[in-house]
Amino acid sequence: MRKPSLGGNPKVWSNEEVTQYDMMQSIVIPKKDEMLDIITSMIPFDENKALKVMEIGVGLGALTERIFNRFPESDFLGIDGSAQMIANAQERLKKFSGKIKILERNFNKPLWLNGVNDKFDLVCSSLTLHYLSTRRRREFFKEIFKVLKKKGTFIYSCAVKANSPSIQKIFVKIHRKYLRDQILKVMGKKFTDEDLDRVFKKRRDKMGINPATTVDHLDLLKKAGFSKVEFIWKHRHYAIFMGVK
Repeated sequence: MRKPSLGGNPKVWSNEEVTQYDMMQSIVIPKKDEMLDIITSMIPFDENKALKVMEIGVGLGALTERIFNRFPESDFLGIDGSAQMIANAQERLKKFSGKIKILERNFNKPLWLNGVNDKFDLVCSSLTLHYLSTRRRREFFKEIFKVLKKKGTFIYSCAVKANSPSIQKIFVKIHRKYLRDQILKVMGKKFTDEDLDRVFKKRRDKMGINPATTVDHLDLLKKAGFSKVEFIWKHRHYAIFMGVK
């Protein structure tokens, strides 16, 4: 089992897990489409502007596609740690192939930005930064600040934990019921709490999910140097944050 504080290791994603990624997210993450739509709608630029965009954790390209649909003149640099995830995203995004480049990089490694010399109007991410290791968090946010242009925007969603352990227990209880209901709806299977532990806790530990609190995220943004920071949206233990340079 990987210690959560070590963060994620993209090399542990199997081809089967990548293939099942969308289906698993539809089960595990409530209001995922709403989350992606809010991120896209909060991007504070004119839709005719040719943005320079970096996305961290492209996954299968769901957020990328939304941003391109709103900002079709953009140039896009994607970052993901899984070669199989990148291959699947490139297939989904092939209609934008002349405007997008995706690099295989692990942002838990300090040299993940080697060779990236551009400055960006927008850095975005969806459901990825909870894989940051505890020791990398502060430096990572500073690195994002440095690659942004003046008045550039950083907007992202991720899993968070409650500021209070007692409230976290309530979140977990509610989410377990949600998971049981979703598994029955999507897969036609009845899961007990023991089944959830067997499937999801093992998976979470393997992936290295390491959520911080909402207070932590706002503090990280401020200490990185962002002049404006905002906590935009939250549903249970998923949240959206924004910082402007």
